[in-house]
Amino acid sequence: MRGMSTYLTRLLFSILLLTGVVRAQMVIVSPPANSVSSSDRIAVTVIGKPGEDATLYINEEETAKGTIRIDGIYDFLNVEVPRGPVHIKVEAPGARNRIFTAERDIHIIGPPKKALPYEDDLVIPADGYTQREIQVKLEDDWGYTVTSVKHITAKLTRGKIITEDADRINPGQQVPVKNGLVSIMVQAPETSGEAILELSINREYFQFPIRFSVPAEPFILVGTADGNLSMTSSPQEDTDLPAIDATDNYYHGRLAFYAKGAIAEKYKVTASYDSERDKDNQLFDDIDPNDQYPIFGDASELRYDAQTRSKLFAKIERDASFALVGDFNTNLAGSEFTAYNRSFNGIYTNWQGKHHSLQSFATLTNRKLQLDEIRGEGISGFYFLSQGDITKYSDKIHLETRDRYHPEIVLRSQDLVRFQDYDINYVQGTLMFKQPVNSMDANNNPIFIVTSYEYQTTRSETPIGGVRYSGTFGKRVKMGSTMIYEERSPSAYMLYGVDGEIPITRGLSINGEFAESSVPGIGGQAATGQAYRTELKFNFLNFLKLDGYYRKVDSSFVNPSQSGAGFDEGGSEKYGTHASLHSKTYGSLTSEFYRQFNRVGTVNENRVNVLNVAYEKAFLQERLKTNLGFEDAVQEKFLADSMTFSDENSRILSGALTYQMTTKLSGSVSHEQNLGNADLVKPTNTALAFQYDLSEKLTMYLKHRLLHQAGGKNQTILGFDSKVAENTELMGKYEIGGATGETRNRASIGIRNKWQVHPDFTLNVGYESTATIDSLEVPTPDHDAFAFSFEYLPEAPWKSMGKIEFRRDPTTHKLVLGMATDFKLFHGLSTIIKLDHMNVDYLNAGDDYARHAVYQLGMAYRPDLMDKFNSVGKIAFLTDQNTHVDQPTREDRLIFSVHGYYQPTRWLELGSRIATRRVFDEEGVLSDEVITNFISGRAELDWSLKWSSAVDVRYMHITPAGGWQSGAAAEMNYLVMKNTQLGLGYIFKNFEDDDPDFSYLNYQLHNFYISFHLKFSESIFDWR
Repeated sequence: MRGMSTYLTRLLFSILLLTGVVRAQMVIVSPPANSVSSSDRIAVTVIGKPGEDATLYINEEETAKGTIRIDGIYDFLNVEVPRGPVHIKVEAPGARNRIFTAERDIHIIGPPKKALPYEDDLVIPADGYTQREIQVKLEDDWGYTVTSVKHITAKLTRGKIITEDADRINPGQQVPVKNGLVSIMVQAPETSGEAILELSINREYFQFPIRFSVPAEPFILVGTADGNLSMTSSPQEDTDLPAIDATDNYYHGRLAFYAKGAIAEKYKVTASYDSERDKDNQLFDDIDPNDQYPIFGDASELRYDAQTRSKLFAKIERDASFALVGDFNTNLAGSEFTAYNRSFNGIYTNWQGKHHSLQSFATLTNRKLQLDEIRGEGISGFYFLSQGDITKYSDKIHLETRDRYHPEIVLRSQDLVRFQDYDINYVQGTLMFKQPVNSMDANNNPIFIVTSYEYQTTRSETPIGGVRYSGTFGKRVKMGSTMIYEERSPSAYMLYGVDGEIPITRGLSINGEFAESSVPGIGGQAATGQAYRTELKFNFLNFLKLDGYYRKVDSSFVNPSQSGAGFDEGGSEKYGTHASLHSKTYGSLTSEFYRQFNRVGTVNENRVNVLNVAYEKAFLQERLKTNLGFEDAVQEKFLADSMTFSDENSRILSGALTYQMTTKLSGSVSHEQNLGNADLVKPTNTALAFQYDLSEKLTMYLKHRLLHQAGGKNQTILGFDSKVAENTELMGKYEIGGATGETRNRASIGIRNKWQVHPDFTLNVGYESTATIDSLEVPTPDHDAFAFSFEYLPEAPWKSMGKIEFRRDPTTHKLVLGMATDFKLFHGLSTIIKLDHMNVDYLNAGDDYARHAVYQLGMAYRPDLMDKFNSVGKIAFLTDQNTHVDQPTREDRLIFSVHGYYQPTRWLELGSRIATRRVFDEEGVLSDEVITNFISGRAELDWSLKWSSAVDVRYMHITPAGGWQSGAAAEMNYLVMKNTQLGLGYIFKNFEDDDPDFSYLNYQLHNFYISFHLKFSESIFDWR
């Protein structure tokens, strides 16, 4: 083949000579004129006078030289060219030693800089199931289609991306790109509103608005009305039921309805009303699956719409705008200092225009907001909140990864879903996550569990209101303003501020925010505090980047819902700059300077000044990379308690070499040298690392680090990173040794491993050994944590999950165990076994421990093909023990419950419930044990299509008090008309139970009573 190519080239050269073209004495054979390539390495083939030296110029810059061979041809190989338009010029002496020139223009496709949607106005009905394909074309700065990109990260703020994630190892939804075209399948949410589809690649972000409109769904209405009227006066026995005189009657009734659908074409209404709904210490109405006997083999699904704790919920929507009465989250975001995110019951409005929006809310509440920021510990729990008796379903939890040197910067935020990602005990204030929460990421940035929730207070209900405006002017300038008002004693709390972003020129923008708070003080004097920040960003063709910022927060500034407020932000002042120069020819130069001042408490002060410079350059066709750096870090501390002042300074000189030895093997060596006499802030260390690609899907790496300080130990880290199969991950790190010192402790390692060894079997392994590395970082608690879990979820009727986690620190050892196994024995019969166990041993307190455990066995029989018999049962044992308190406590609960329903014929229905509960409480030398047994039965008989009757009996016994209750009632009903029923009943014996876990329904009538039952829908109004 090569001989044939040489022959053709010589033939072409001969033809050129014969036709006289050779008079130019220089011809570029390849690449073709006006060709387009995605590679930044090309080959240039020229024809000229044999024996002469040819010079290659790329964009008028001399790039290479070579001597033309005897056959008149020379190949410039592996020529590096910039992205974008490329002008090729070759010069060489020819006849009579004249300099001859050949020129040619080509284009090298650059990185994606433009994303063009195939559809300008994206409108999708918000019905919860409509799917729409969205296509986007990627182009570079010069309008050429980018074909080299294989995947792009997609994110949708509302709705769901259902395109399969092409790479589950990397964060975000990875969507494939084919020939520069991105195709994303989007599924609409159930609520209308504006959404942003964001595509990102190589720190380039492209955003596209999507409008989820009100769907044209039919209007539905379902409801019921019930009433009972007592006809006689005297009860059979003394009870706490309402007293009735000889001439009085007692009425009890309920009205409940639910309505949803489109009206007047453009509006959607959702409403519900229940006269008996009055959930005092609860917001929203989520369903805890643990309360509903979760059986994996059972296909039943429970959902709540129109969530509210009050009797009425009403919401009217038009596109993204809506107004509601009920439970809501304020979600006043878009700023840092005035961000306000709480859960209330009241009135909420949200108006969304094309370039402007306005949100407002008003409520009456006696609750208080608490925001806890808890450091991850490398295990899934338990994590303890600062308050107990939390308002149910008011919790909002997300994981925040913050910059280790700049904690005010949130690098990543991940919202978590209740019952799906974590479980919460509202009485005790504890959290248990489904997966371990690491203390830091791979770059040593700390991870925090940010939890905001409401809890009950003793104060009376007071008004709270707020409003948030945001808008865009001239499609460039963004402005926003927020105001919050809370009535408190002796004066009101107020929070208000403005924020904005102004693009000055291309590549230059400025953004900032100003906020002020007013908090009630002693003697009625309000304490006022301010917070403000500004940031200037400059980017010149990705060659020069320059950022500068300044921020200051008064110690008296208060925003109870601001995330990150606990990172010594109160009484802080911070400013700094970051600059970078990038050149493919000369390398990259970066520099950062920042100054931080924090006041801890009232007088304790902490000042930090840091200046660093780093240079990076690649050689040998980027096979060798070098890095040189210098950092000067000064930390000043003044502690008022001891009246001492400390001044620590570290000057660090660093260097690193990374060499790609072969296509599979690379190695690196790095060194950080503290130039001072002592390692005051950062340690001196040397590291050697190797990485080897065992296969396309498996990589092994080895790293050894030597710490040059007294008492320090070397470190060796062995790691594997593998895609065992599609959408799976195997990662592992193993640390040998550690690094200990008086001030720096051990270095940090954090990993979360996932290995899908089989399509049905997944392993998750995690290990981290963490501690504070240097005193400039966000402090890291010293601990070791190990986590192992597995999931076996085949299509067969057996599924199992389990985990074991262990954590230790200088004062405690914590063990967490979890297990869940489900069997679907045959059609309709399923059973589940669950175990959650946590044990904490306190090392400095003898044999003290704290233990929490929940053991559950549940069974359900729900036949697939018939519904004559249904039954569900549950056995649970719960224990909480704590000896690490002044009075050791123990609380045990053993619960057994069975529900059953049987319909032997179409005219007879039988239902029953048997339950028992054993309660054992112990505090110090005092103990108490109570056993409650309950049994009930109900029979309903349909005599004809119009006549029916029902009998209800129940019995409850409590020991050791020996108290008992029994009750019985009967009722005869007549169907007056469709969905309307009248009844006559008699209470043989009253029954009332303060514990709804058993009775659910009390007899609140006396002797004879009349009942009324009505079911209705939208059809009664002939609206269809």
